[in-house]
Amino acid sequence: MQSFPLDLLARLYDFMDEYNRFVATFAVCERGCSACCEIPVNVSRLEAEYIHRKTGRAIYNNIIAKSGHSPCPFLAESGNCSIYQYRPYNCRTFHTLDNPKYCSTGEDHAVYGVSSFGYGSDILADLAAVIRQVNNGEYHDIRVYFQAE
Repeated sequence: MQSFPLDLLARLYDFMDEYNRFVATFAVCERGCSACCEIPVNVSRLEAEYIHRKTGRAIYNNIIAKSGHSPCPFLAESGNCSIYQYRPYNCRTFHTLDNPKYCSTGEDHAVYGVSSFGYGSDILADLAAVIRQVNNGEYHDIRVYFQAE
């Protein structure tokens, strides 16, 4: 895979790190909270390649893998994300505004940055569109690309 799309993705992630400083002023999410780490998370093939290159984790492309509502393959025993600095876009944008416990219970709750709701922001939606454009359309749940170790 050419380096341009991966370099662009890294720059978008850098922007998201800055943007999330603002989001942290009204979201209750904190690093180390893993309540949302069992919900489905759509990941582009480009992002899977990025994770692979940054972490060395093999990409499996197991289309029949169970997706969603099971622990993320990068969730460590400590409850932390083992690839936090390389986590995918949809993990970077998902924030809860009320109690994080609702992420794991499936109850309705106040969220921000969720792809299925248009991200709640034109900026986030536009950045997702850039990823879709350079990715050429292949998206699957993160569990399809990676297996737990």
